[in-house]
Amino acid sequence: MSMTIVVRNAEFKDINQLTELMYKYVVDFYRRPKLPFENIHQLIYTLLNHKEGIQFVVEKMKS
Repeated sequence: MSMTIVVRNAEFKDINQLTELMYKYVVDFYRRPKLPFENIHQLIYTLLNHKEGIQFVVEKMKS
């Protein structure tokens, strides 16, 4: 069985997975103080609305 990788624009349905990832990115990678999840949600909403930047999601699909 092989796997196919699909890269797509993030959508609002991805917000829960993106929140955890973005939180770790901001706090762990950049070593910033812990933020309320509402701040992370606002950042994601801004990116999803294409006001600034863009986010992608990578999915593995069985083929």
